[in-house]
Amino acid sequence: MTNHPFALKGVDTGKVGNNKYVNYTLKDYERDQDVSRAGALELLGGVKLGGLTPIAPTIEQPKSVLGKVGQFLGAGPGFSGETELIDGKVVAKDRPKGPLNIGRLTSGLADFATFGITDFDRRGNLFGGTHSASGYGGGQELDYKLPKVIRDQLAEADKPKKEEK
Repeated sequence: MTNHPFALKGVDTGKVGNNKYVNYTLKDYERDQDVSRAGALELLGGVKLGGLTPIAPTIEQPKSVLGKVGQFLGAGPGFSGETELIDGKVVAKDRPKGPLNIGRLTSGLADFATFGITDFDRRGNLFGGTHSASGYGGGQELDYKLPKVIRDQLAEADKPKKEEK
């Protein structure tokens, strides 16, 4: 690390200058254009969500004592907060697994026994929707990566036009 007085320590350079469109997502585009999701897709030339790569969200960890107790008892999110997408549903990376899916089976039965109050299997509620306490499951509005072609077009459109003389 350099001790230069203008060092960019702690500054996110991912959205500055030429790097602005490197990790540009659909939600970034919606925010910049001040339009809805449907409006953003229309502005991008009628792009379909099915053609875009979804980004798995990170589930925020509880900050209150009650939230941490709920997390410990299985009602809250997993301890890492890291997720992945399986069949369009947000599930925890650290969800129960095991040989022959025994961990998934037993944790799913525990969720069923508690009438869905808990989310031990970290896959959402009993009917495939988003679990209210853990945040896992289907039904969330996901963010999507924009293809390189679109990011390049946006970056090109952002460059100042050189006036011809």
